[in-house]
Amino acid sequence: MDEAKMKEAFSLLSPKVQNGRMRPLFDFMLKQIQTDGLKKEKQSVLIGKKAKDFKLKDIQGKEISLSSFRGKYILLDFWGSWCLPCLKALPKLKEFYEKNKNKVVVIGIGCHENEKRWRKAVEKNRLTWHNALAPKDHKILEDYLITNYPTQIFISPDGHILNYANSPYSDIYASIKIVLEVNP
Repeated sequence: MDEAKMKEAFSLLSPKVQNGRMRPLFDFMLKQIQTDGLKKEKQSVLIGKKAKDFKLKDIQGKEISLSSFRGKYILLDFWGSWCLPCLKALPKLKEFYEKNKNKVVVIGIGCHENEKRWRKAVEKNRLTWHNALAPKDHKILEDYLITNYPTQIFISPDGHILNYANSPYSDIYASIKIVLEVNP
């Protein structure tokens, strides 16, 4: 729901309800919508910019960084085992990975996760690409303006963001296919 629709729906409530015990929840939700709106405006600005480097521990405990894959196409997949749209998007990502694993490095980044549950989800879903867990205090979600899950970011071999998709319904794979066909 966007800000205008939320305010309109709220205005339909009686003054007693508007100022009742649900008011703090409404204020919180409105602030969240406003913040997400600002982030979404900025997300499109990321395309063409240099991707920020990061260091995370992979599922084996080995440190990986974005810069360690420089020279290759990279697809970052921000997801969560708690996120139903993320889990529903996995078969398509697995299919993409199998067809393109020699051309594109895929890095799955578990977000807002319990480590044990994340590890179990990676194993259960047989996610064979690089998998890392973003700790709660890590800046990666802020650096990449992550607001929705799953979010996928496609990065060029020279480290620039080529595409940003933050909906399970977007078809980032079609645009990646075009890039790979033009630049084999």
